[in-house]
Amino acid sequence: MLKTNRSTRQLPLGAALAKYREQIHVENRIGNLKGPLAVAPMFLEKPERIAGFLSVLLWALMVMSLMERTVRQKLKGKPLLGLYPEKRPSPAPTGPAILECFRSLCIVIVKHKHTQSRHLSELTTTQLNLLKLLGIPPSALKAFKRNSGILLT
Repeated sequence: MLKTNRSTRQLPLGAALAKYREQIHVENRIGNLKGPLAVAPMFLEKPERIAGFLSVLLWALMVMSLMERTVRQKLKGKPLLGLYPEKRPSPAPTGPAILECFRSLCIVIVKHKHTQSRHLSELTTTQLNLLKLLGIPPSALKAFKRNSGILLT
């Protein structure tokens, strides 16, 4: 039984049921905040810092949601291969699965004589496919020099 504080004239039963079914999307996003976007416990006392931290988390959630939406739109119902270990098709990749795919991406430090260079590790086929779907050219990925904001190409 579905109950609401609105009259059936304001909110017909079909519309109330549709609103109720939409709740799962919000619940899943809250689960993403507790799961893939979870950070180590922090003790923040100042309200400004708490608000800032929540803002950063919400922006991260929004970016992850937009990545998911973009990939799904570009796939146009076709499945994406390579997200799951057993290479089974993923018809609707989730934000957490997309982020997990890039977890293995790392910076390789090459030391030769007295010089040191940093490069990103080679991208997998799935990572390249996701970058293409997201509209990010692989050449746009760069490694940062340690302890500075200098980009290395």
